[in-house]
Amino acid sequence: MNESHQQLAILGLDRQATEFYQRYLQEYLEGHKTTLKNSTAHVIKADFEELNSYLPDNYAELVPRLEKILGEIDLQNCRALLIPNITLHTILPRVNLDPKFRNRIINPISCALDYLQQCKLGEITLAATRHTMLGTQLSDFFSSNGIRVQVPAAQDVQLIDAIRLRVFTKGAEQALTNQLRQVLSRYPHVLLACTELSMLNDDEVFMDMARMQIQAAASA
Repeated sequence: MNESHQQLAILGLDRQATEFYQRYLQEYLEGHKTTLKNSTAHVIKADFEELNSYLPDNYAELVPRLEKILGEIDLQNCRALLIPNITLHTILPRVNLDPKFRNRIINPISCALDYLQQCKLGEITLAATRHTMLGTQLSDFFSSNGIRVQVPAAQDVQLIDAIRLRVFTKGAEQALTNQLRQVLSRYPHVLLACTELSMLNDDEVFMDMARMQIQAAASA
């Protein structure tokens, strides 16, 4: 790998998600040998409110805005780009991007599929935003690749979504970690597909898309 491509980049959306990605990346690199010469990722600031107002599925507004944000990024000196928002990754296929640029984006959904296939897991419980849990986009993707997806019971979907909203507004707290573990302990093979829920998974009790994504970027 050319030395000019040694740094990772993080699209800086909301502060808490960005700091979580920076922290876990540094922790991971301290415990693993990689070819990275710099454990500090370059944060590319973006106005998250430009996108957040239209999440999760106002594609008519989201696609051109995301296309504009990404179109202004120069990845010449970066080996990979981390976007710390799972929902945005479900939108990326709709966004017109240069193939070389797209190939440098580490896709957490693909990372999760690779992991599940390596572990020969044929079934997961999806824990994410309410929209993602009740929607079909991720479940259809995994199902088409031979992995059955179940979601928590209706009352637990509401509770999980309330927990992640609390993290988004107030930050990660031990009480929320305990609450999440309690509700998800009833389900097998839990896969977290929401950055706010990943922030409550420091002990890595559950499979975790965000951490898989960061690990893949470190090894890219």
